[in-house]
Amino acid sequence: MFKDKKIKLIGLEIVVFGMMTIWNYITPLWADDIYAAHMGVMDIIGMAKYDYLNWNGRIIGQSIMRFLSSGNHMIVALCNALMFVFLIHLVSVLSLRKSEQLTSFRYVIVLLITIVFIPVFGQTVLWRSGSGNYLWTTVLNLFFIWIYVRSDFLNKDFSVKYKILLFIPFMLLALMAGWSNENTSGGTFLFLLIYTIFKLIKKSKISFMHYTGMVVFLGGFIMLLLSPGNKIRTVATLGKDYLKIPLRTRFMVGFTKVNSALMDQYILLLVLCVLLGVVAYNFWISDKEMFVALSWIFSGLAIIYVLSFSPIGQDGGRSFFGGIIFIIIGLISFIPNDFGLSGDKFLKSFYEFGTIILIACSFLSLTNGMYDSYKASDAITQRNTFILSQKKRSTKIIQLDKLAYYPQTKYGVDFGLQDIGPDMNAFPNNGYKGYLGVKGVILK
Repeated sequence: MFKDKKIKLIGLEIVVFGMMTIWNYITPLWADDIYAAHMGVMDIIGMAKYDYLNWNGRIIGQSIMRFLSSGNHMIVALCNALMFVFLIHLVSVLSLRKSEQLTSFRYVIVLLITIVFIPVFGQTVLWRSGSGNYLWTTVLNLFFIWIYVRSDFLNKDFSVKYKILLFIPFMLLALMAGWSNENTSGGTFLFLLIYTIFKLIKKSKISFMHYTGMVVFLGGFIMLLLSPGNKIRTVATLGKDYLKIPLRTRFMVGFTKVNSALMDQYILLLVLCVLLGVVAYNFWISDKEMFVALSWIFSGLAIIYVLSFSPIGQDGGRSFFGGIIFIIIGLISFIPNDFGLSGDKFLKSFYEFGTIILIACSFLSLTNGMYDSYKASDAITQRNTFILSQKKRSTKIIQLDKLAYYPQTKYGVDFGLQDIGPDMNAFPNNGYKGYLGVKGVILK
């Protein structure tokens, strides 16, 4: 029986992997991606150093983005699809009790909820720049958490040689996860801090590796925050006068923007958390399980609300990615693994109603989104083909019409992103010189 369930789950993950591979493969490079399309390994390393000193400290995510943008298109599609499968698997597993096995039905529920609520899907999953900085780095953070709360790695009595062999990659993962994303890494540390305090209260054994991993993670996070390029980027984006605004004023402005974004885009997710949490607490969830679920939600909200201090990113877009994923884990934690198998008529009705609504919403969202994404990608591909055809005929600056189609949903790769303008030396026009080898492109 268990073997059949495992085969079904693996089959589902293969299907998701195949669909995401195709979706990634038909999605062209866009905006920031094209600047890295021609880079080699040494170029990427050099840009990581330049970024840290002159633009931002997010060298892990930016380096991943550049590898994705410059790599073989088919291999990149496979890698990005695999990372999405990892994301859904980790969300599914982290929402379980430690003793439970993941079921195929639970996996589908997680997949559908993620598809519906994930912030700007096209920008964070399909767009190479967004995928490297949000999808990949969030997976790094969730995998780091999984080692702490789901594996026995930190407390097992391995041999000295085996410990040394595993210590190095574990410390490397800790450093990379901590150095990956300002607000998501902060939320990860907050969650692990809550988890560690809980273990201390319960007088559980905590190993040296447990503390060492958190210290290295924190070291990477501090290096990210102390990047000299962060201030330079803020000034370049918002001007010197922004830094003269009192921190309290900046926080209050950012705080209200975060509130507005949550109300406009994620109020349904928050209502579901409250509704399902209340029902779960009264019918099937224990105090300990409730505490764990609320820890995920609290950490997710912290990831989002810390953006109140940020100069940008309070609009509910890419920066909300890690926070929404944490909240989704908390929401799924309210659902028991045997949900729907109870003989209680109310619980069965509640389960059936919620499942039908979720399937309907996700079907409508995904089908429209996939079509919208395909049309948007096709329009970009057509323009690139036109540029290359004009390149063969003339060496002059190529004048372009507006894209034949602009995405209407969050699933399009260029949804909400900047298109070319009339200045061939401005972003993103000047990226086409290195990307397609033309003298320049401008909008008619």
